Amino acid sequence: MTHHTVTFDPDANQALLVDSSMVFHCHYYNCAIHKSIENSLSTQAAELFHQSAFAATQPQLSAIIDSTDSPLTRLSKGLTLFKQLGFGSFDTQGLNASGGTVTSVSSHYALGWLAQYGLRETPVCQFVEGYLQALVSVTYDLSEQQVSVKETSCLAMGDSECCFVITVQG
Repeated sequence: MTHHTVTFDPDANQALLVDSSMVFHCHYYNCAIHKSIENSLSTQAAELFHQSAFAATQPQLSAIIDSTDSPLTRLSKGLTLFKQLGFGSFDTQGLNASGGTVTSVSSHYALGWLAQYGLRETPVCQFVEGYLQALVSVTYDLSEQQVSVKETSCLAMGDSECCFVITVQG
């Protein structure tokens, strides 16, 4: 398991991961921001979260994943980073270059939502959707448009796990 170094520049008061700014927040803060944006944007919020996550994480993943690595090593590096940053972990046994399913019983967003607000009617892990889209894109050398990710079950809805269906377009 490769850990990725987050450095701190005291002069700029900034944490960096591969030259990208990092901000660490607890699940309470992240879920409060999430709820505020949902309250403001309603149904548009989910797509904003998903797209923002992809845009923020794809460059970082591209920087830490070597293009000469095997797809398994690329995937492992991305999963390790996700876990290292405190977002949870995944079971990726159902995933390959054609797509598949990824599950989690430890989603930072779902568990944070449950702790702060209780059950909800819709999935809450749009950040995870965007991260997985970026990870699959980088792992299998695909464009953003070739990969779609949709959460179909969520711990925050009372499901036993968060399940993400990943579709890859040829």
